[in-house]
Amino acid sequence: AACVIGAAAGILALFILSSVLQPQSLPVSNALDLACSKTGNNAKVRISGFVDSVSVQDSYALITVAGSETIDAVSFDASQIKKLGIRRLQNIEVTGQLRNYKGKPSLVISKLRLVNGSYGNKGKPLINPNNGCGG
Repeated sequence: AACVIGAAAGILALFILSSVLQPQSLPVSNALDLACSKTGNNAKVRISGFVDSVSVQDSYALITVAGSETIDAVSFDASQIKKLGIRRLQNIEVTGQLRNYKGKPSLVISKLRLVNGSYGNKGKPLINPNNGCGG
């Protein structure tokens, strides 16, 4: 009986710990606000949106993720971005750490996935581009 109670307590503790450690899922606009706040730098978040632009270099890739606003997401594993074949207008989900780099919010990618291989905004112009913190 003591083993069963101990096991149940352990499972409960793991469940609570995993829910606390999960990244917060936010719209792009809220991620921008959080990145610009004093407490938001390095916060782990998950955002969903579509690829507004993608630029793959030798050592990094920069993806502009759009919702109602845009945020730049950077990956220091360009080969993974190439392997996924990320293209403009694809819907993606990005998990990573928020950064405020030179007054401009960004997200350092730890995980990226295509969402159903579907396409976003159909090329419509964005209303609110990311002009940086306070911009």
